[in-house]
Amino acid sequence: MTAICSTAIASRLTTTNLASVALVVMGIWPTPVVRLMVVSTNGTGPYPSLIDPTLGMKFSLPGQLRGPECRRVKQQSIALQRKLEPWFGSFDGGDVTELAVVLRVDGSLGSFGPEGVENIAIDESTLTCDVVVADKGWADLHDEEIAEILRTRVLQAIDACLRTAEIAYDAQVLETASY
Repeated sequence: MTAICSTAIASRLTTTNLASVALVVMGIWPTPVVRLMVVSTNGTGPYPSLIDPTLGMKFSLPGQLRGPECRRVKQQSIALQRKLEPWFGSFDGGDVTELAVVLRVDGSLGSFGPEGVENIAIDESTLTCDVVVADKGWADLHDEEIAEILRTRVLQAIDACLRTAEIAYDAQVLETASY
């Protein structure tokens, strides 16, 4: 496979500390998305970053926790966000360029209210929602159980947001990306 690099990209590459550039194909037929990935040489291992950050959609999974035992949920949310970021990076959301699913995790210090997705809003190019996750006795659960509870709730929230914004997507591909 031969890669053609524009002058603008080539000039950016020569002014940075890079080990290599690779073509990465994300997505599936009939519309695979090809991205140039930059691999850093700063000693942090392969650190891919998109050359053009305007492509795809940004995804974030911030949260509020109601108890110290909820820290384990936050660890799993970070892992889930990292799994979903490549899918969102190759996903075209049209005018929506960012999705933020805000976790509200109940714990020993209180509750955020009934479990579910709420407060779905579109502000310019940002789509946001809150997802309340009821206390499941976080301290007594295994990491795999916490990850599955969180994955289920976050996928429900993403689905609700994208449907509200009338953005078509393949739910099965997204679910596969979340594992």
